[in-house]
Amino acid sequence: MAKRTLAERIRRAAASLWLKARSRFHRPYRIGAHVIVLPPGHALDKFRAHHPGYERPIEVISGLIAEKYNGLTAIDVGANVGDTAAFMVKDARCRLLCVEGNPRFSTLLQQNVRAFCPQAEFELAYIGDGQSGAAPVVETGAGTARIVPGGDKGQAVKLVSLDEVLARRGAFQDAQFLKIDTDGFDPDVLRSGAAFIARRRPVVFFEMDPCQPSSPYEKCAEALEQLLAAGYDTFHVFDNAGTHMMRLTREQSPLLRQLLDYIILNSRLKKRAVYYYDICALSEADRDISDGIVEACGPGTG
Repeated sequence: MAKRTLAERIRRAAASLWLKARSRFHRPYRIGAHVIVLPPGHALDKFRAHHPGYERPIEVISGLIAEKYNGLTAIDVGANVGDTAAFMVKDARCRLLCVEGNPRFSTLLQQNVRAFCPQAEFELAYIGDGQSGAAPVVETGAGTARIVPGGDKGQAVKLVSLDEVLARRGAFQDAQFLKIDTDGFDPDVLRSGAAFIARRRPVVFFEMDPCQPSSPYEKCAEALEQLLAAGYDTFHVFDNAGTHMMRLTREQSPLLRQLLDYIILNSRLKKRAVYYYDICALSEADRDISDGIVEACGPGTG
């Protein structure tokens, strides 16, 4: 048993060193039937090697939407280099609007996505409502970027609301799926698309992290209240590795605040169990999709 344990440690160490060395270069990375190119420093391949369920919720949810509506019209805010798009696009029935303001990622995003979704559209902009009271700056790291209101590091940027973008993108005004991943700026993105969200009630998938400086506890709580007021009544909670944790009804939605409390308390530990949540919000009209998520992401599913 001890020998096998040592061998496993050696294998994992070798795999980690290989991924670290590989990440120094542009390299191809396969996602389902698609191959995208990751830039130097991007950690997607390393993270998914340790957490193979990461981004599976996107794959499941987009697939259920496409099956129900005989096609998928989706908006991907914080599209990065197109990795999420690769999980969403199954066939030519997918219409996709990728929104990414960071020039470090936007060129590669277009190259990657056009290879498997030639009809995709791109909006090269940072999304927000501009009501934070402080000038936003973007901080770019290894494979990701985040907007920080009033930050003293990074580059100052101009924000555009999601409602403004959709006013000139008629093909996406009735999109069934809105995915947001902006490393903490998600509540601001939701608020900037309040008119679209209240009118269309798309399936919404976003990140909730009360430890991010751009999305403190109250902003996360306000985002949840916005969705409840807009008519959303079902919330699926996933941990940051893509594991489905629970489904909550409107009546159970106060528990979401307790989940925010847990993240804050957990952040004080040396070894955290959960770093953030991904939330999928649905209205009663998409109850069948909610049931499908439970079936596809419950225990015993792959």
